[in-house]
Amino acid sequence: MDILKESARGFVYYHLVDEAGNMAGIESIDSGYTLMEPENGMMVHANHYETEAYKKTDLAYTYIPDSFGRADRLRELISSAAGSVTPEMMMEFLADHKNRPDSICSHVDESKPPEMASMSLSSLVMAPKERKMFVAFGPPCENTYQEYVL
Repeated sequence: MDILKESARGFVYYHLVDEAGNMAGIESIDSGYTLMEPENGMMVHANHYETEAYKKTDLAYTYIPDSFGRADRLRELISSAAGSVTPEMMMEFLADHKNRPDSICSHVDESKPPEMASMSLSSLVMAPKERKMFVAFGPPCENTYQEYVL
């Protein structure tokens, strides 16, 4: 944790979970970092700052405004299954298309200029207690999660 706190500079977010289910996040800017803790037993992070002090310089409002809705939708899905979320459920949540084109599972929106177009390039679900990670290479609605075991 000390190494991450020391090296976290710039637009970076680290999401950490251990086998016991303890969670923490490190969100950073060029001049520092913020250690984040779970809210209501969950941690959700998209492509914008959650730390209040960083929001004033966050360009996500201009360049990736869909990030806010995606984070809210993921919180909604996780809250609906509070205490019983499984890796398989998370895979379904990350493939969610509600509010498309601003959905969690993101695809290129042809109505946006090319420099503003983006899509989900990969999707990761981790199960630390089982020492497993599941990776979908590309949008999770179109790609099967591959299982990796430590």
